[in-house]
Order: sequence, then C-alpha cells, then structure tokens
Amino acid sequence: MPSKRLQIELLDKKMVQFQTLSESRAPAQGWIRFIRQSIGMSMRQLASRLKITPQSIADLEKREAEGKVTLHALREAADALDMKLIYAIVPRHGSVQDLVKAQARKLALDAVRRTSISMSLEDQSVSRDELLREVDYLADELIRNKSRSFWDQIQTED
Repeated sequence: MPSKRLQIELLDKKMVQFQTLSESRAPAQGWIRFIRQSIGMSMRQLASRLKITPQSIADLEKREAEGKVTLHALREAADALDMKLIYAIVPRHGSVQDLVKAQARKLALDAVRRTSISMSLEDQSVSRDELLREVDYLADELIRNKSRSFWDQIQTED
C-alpha cells in the first residue's frame, strides 16, 4: 500500500486531466437533452434505444436539469447516445495536496492562536515572525502525522 503522501501525489496527477473541465458548466437543459437535440435525435428515438417511453426521456432530462438524476441513469443515456459518462470530483482550488496543506494550516493557526493567547496572559508573548514559523512547523507536522481528527471542523469562539 503506497504512503498517504504518495497516494495524494498520484491522485493529483490523475486529477490534472480534469482541471480544465472543472471550469466548464453543464448546459442549463442538461447534457442528455443538449446532445440529443444537437445530433438531431428525437425523444422517441432515444427512448427506443433505452427501451423506455418518450415520457420517461422527458422525465430523465428534467431530472438531469434539476440535478436529481442518478449516475446509473446518466451512464445508460450516454451509452444509448454512443457516448461515455465521465465522472470526477476535483478540488475547487488548486490540488489535493493544496487542500491538505490548507487544512493543516487552519489547524496549526488555531493551535498556535490558543497557545499564544495563553502565553500572553502569562506575559510570555512571542513575535509575529516566531508565531508564523511555529504555524508552518506545526502544519508540516500535522500533515506527516495526520490524526483521526485532522478533518474535524474547527470550533471558533465568537
């Protein structure tokens, strides 16, 4: 079994091919209807290929446009259109490695902030540069030694 670090690197390499696609949006009416109409296929013809009724095609296209369609239904429709469904979940910003680093930094900032408050109450405050170095060090440690709570929500005090 590859290490977690290697798994993240491999995942990032796999996701690179989807980065340009992640910027594009599905047509408002959904892919099935858009493709079907673009290639000049009627609902009846697609229904025949899927062995369902034209009304079922209308329902399928409506569910897709509303974001309520199943992957199974999309895959079957893609097959009937002689196409292939491609499905991916990609980071909103940057890479998976960036996502992990951002979470580690949040945890580290929270821990250093709490420690810094405690130290300042004891009149042992440290400089901003020292705090930032500690955040970086702690974030690296958190990445190397991920605990089960790594992805827990940080509770903030208001």
